[in-house]
Amino acid sequence: SRMTRIVLDTINPSSLVIFGPDPKRWYSYNAGATFQLSQNSVKNLAVNSIQPHPRNSRQWLGLSACTNAGCTLVLSNDMFTSPSYTTVSSATTLSHAEWGPQGDIFYLTVSNQFGHMVSNGTSGLYMVPLFGRDHVLAFQITDHYIFVGVSRGLEAELQVTDLTQNPSGMDRTLYVKASFPTGPGLPNKGYAVLDSDPSAWVILAHSLDIWGGGWGNMYTSDESGSQFTLAFEHTNVEYGYFDYTKVLDGVYISNNVSNWDQAGRDKYLRTYITFDDGGRWSSLQPPTHDFSGRPITCTGTCALHLHGVTSYVAGETTLLYALENAVGIIMGIGNIGDYLEDDIQLCNTYMSRDAGMTWTEIMDGGSIYEFANHGGLLMMASTELQTNIMLYSLDEGLSIHTYQFNQPMIIENILSSPGGKTGIVMGRTPKGGRVTVTVDFSDLFTRDCVEPDDYEDWSTPTCVLGETIVYSRRKQAAQCYNEVDREPVVSTSVCACTWDDWECDVGYDTMYMADGTFTCTLTGTPLPDPPANCPPGTTYVVSKGYRKIAGDVCQGGVQFEMVPKVCPTPTTTGNVYPYVSTSASVATTMATATSGGSSSSGPVNPTPDPSPDTPTPSSHGGLIAALVIIFVLIVAGVVVVWKVEPVRTRFMDIVNRVRGERTNRYSGLLMDDGSI
Repeated sequence: SRMTRIVLDTINPSSLVIFGPDPKRWYSYNAGATFQLSQNSVKNLAVNSIQPHPRNSRQWLGLSACTNAGCTLVLSNDMFTSPSYTTVSSATTLSHAEWGPQGDIFYLTVSNQFGHMVSNGTSGLYMVPLFGRDHVLAFQITDHYIFVGVSRGLEAELQVTDLTQNPSGMDRTLYVKASFPTGPGLPNKGYAVLDSDPSAWVILAHSLDIWGGGWGNMYTSDESGSQFTLAFEHTNVEYGYFDYTKVLDGVYISNNVSNWDQAGRDKYLRTYITFDDGGRWSSLQPPTHDFSGRPITCTGTCALHLHGVTSYVAGETTLLYALENAVGIIMGIGNIGDYLEDDIQLCNTYMSRDAGMTWTEIMDGGSIYEFANHGGLLMMASTELQTNIMLYSLDEGLSIHTYQFNQPMIIENILSSPGGKTGIVMGRTPKGGRVTVTVDFSDLFTRDCVEPDDYEDWSTPTCVLGETIVYSRRKQAAQCYNEVDREPVVSTSVCACTWDDWECDVGYDTMYMADGTFTCTLTGTPLPDPPANCPPGTTYVVSKGYRKIAGDVCQGGVQFEMVPKVCPTPTTTGNVYPYVSTSASVATTMATATSGGSSSSGPVNPTPDPSPDTPTPSSHGGLIAALVIIFVLIVAGVVVVWKVEPVRTRFMDIVNRVRGERTNRYSGLLMDDGSI
């Protein structure tokens, strides 16, 4: 049967459900060792709406019986695998729902009303509107913030609340409007929340075709999550997705559209990485030898470029991987040269063990891959070709071994079990049949890793967000089983502040100097004085143009004076931040470089230098990972919301949408002429 989604329980990932054609689903409580077919479970369940509870094991919510009038909210205490579930009868017009920060349910109706649900103690839950009559387009809840997109006619604004100040997210007075820089650039077409730890990363789309292709600029916020500065220009956008990957806090990889000003032409993409939360971006250092050990020769600008989320959504490559439980390890598909190659046949598979500082070619050609056991088990296979061969490594690519299946197939996905000793290979036969193979590597791990012989201390080469974090991880050559729940962080140490720990505040433009310093010049409207949510008698600080990056903990070193003030007795209520509409223009051009420095209204557009190590300056910022992306698009006066989930699996419902089969992974108004 055709598989549509695999969902793992948040609290106990060994409990999972494979969803097939409605109402078929198979569940396992032992990480896939055995499966059972569920009987008589809830029908007409919108599989992509399912969300496990953040605290209660096996308690999931979802939407069912969806029509043009909306969906019904259903709750299950056994992962929707039995007839026992609860229907929230009062919520029959929902378009989206998700768990709130304290286990409450937040919802959005078809009529664009946003709110949360409260128990009345007798007949279940009832809906409480949070934004009154406001026309809410979409919302997203992260670990630190709640973001709400609100329609204002043909414009859209982003409202945000800080969950440290508003833990439940239910206090409407603590939502403030997000403020973005203004400038002479193109009007914004929409926005997406990319990350929220420790600050907010938001992208504003600027150039889009009807399917969401184009580019956008990325912005980072202060600690309130509402005041944004420009961090990276011309990020690649396709199908409502963005080329953006988080490696560690403060370390990100993104693809830049170098010919962004040539509308209608093929894009030329280049890959960049930042180690200071968006302050400086540089090209990826290419490996010196290929998979076979031969020296790599390259003419022109030699940098490594990797396919990102947009290529994965299009069904062309595997997702660029960087997982928290495999510290410092990244895998991706790409090529060495001046630009990223569209033809996957010209690409190879690469790995980094130091968070992207250096790279190794580990397979000739593109592949689908997965790593488990904190990176100690690597599995790879050729893509789009019928095969019965899977490659694996127990030493992070130092040596590669072959495993042969009995059943040849076109491999579409490889998953790993939570225990890190089992791989689940999913594919299809040439005749369209579905195949799932479980590969158990337990016998190959002949011993458990022991302290200290099998472990090494590792940290990023530079301070990130003002500190150095030392991780303990398994040595590459130690072919032992790494304890799953082992704490990787050994120690942290605070760094002295440098210029990389600072950025220009809202309303100030950056001028970079040749020595890496910069000046902040007031060119716009600074933050209001006092700020919103300023309790009388408490203190706040006002910058003189420089602010420390959100989440940065550096001490001493380079410092900029902050002026302390006391909050006055309020004379107004509600939000007092000046709002810059998300449809306002954003600077997309830079001034001509002058002697002694370059001036711009934002970061200069990244371009590779002859040396890929040369950093590309940009204005500094402070926020997937596959988190849910909210994408608001305004086309021909019709506001459309795309809500897409960049899950780590190559399910065909994503690919079919890209190939022209429209599915329920987005909603909108489809016109007879094919426009939206």
